[in-house]
Amino acid sequence: MIKYLNLIILFSLMMIFNQCKAQSNVVNDGSKSTIEVRAEISQKLTESKSELEKVYRETVEFLNSIGTSDAKNYKAYLIRSQNGWKDYCEGKCRITEYESRNAAQGGLAFYNLCMTELNNQRTAELKIWLSGWKSEFNN
Repeated sequence: MIKYLNLIILFSLMMIFNQCKAQSNVVNDGSKSTIEVRAEISQKLTESKSELEKVYRETVEFLNSIGTSDAKNYKAYLIRSQNGWKDYCEGKCRITEYESRNAAQGGLAFYNLCMTELNNQRTAELKIWLSGWKSEFNN
């Protein structure tokens, strides 16, 4: 129950912040409707998915270009971990969605926020791995 209340408070604060920011940036814009907030959340999810897929493809392509057994092992582990990551994210965010199903925004907005956050975390992790592998194989 506390987790549900925390999610409601967090989402409310995010809505307030977004509304204040929008009002400060454009004087005549007014506050955003629920539909506009949901659309922004959905757009951010789309952008985070796109960035994650881009970095993942770049990483796989880099490992393919090396052609060593080490690179092939890294690639196999990366693919396996990415598949596991997708399953983990889906399950975790579906739980978040279900817990917030009675919130004012409904559960889908919370699912999208959760997926966006996890996509961004994974993208950062992949960038670190790619950087490390580039250093390893370029030496």
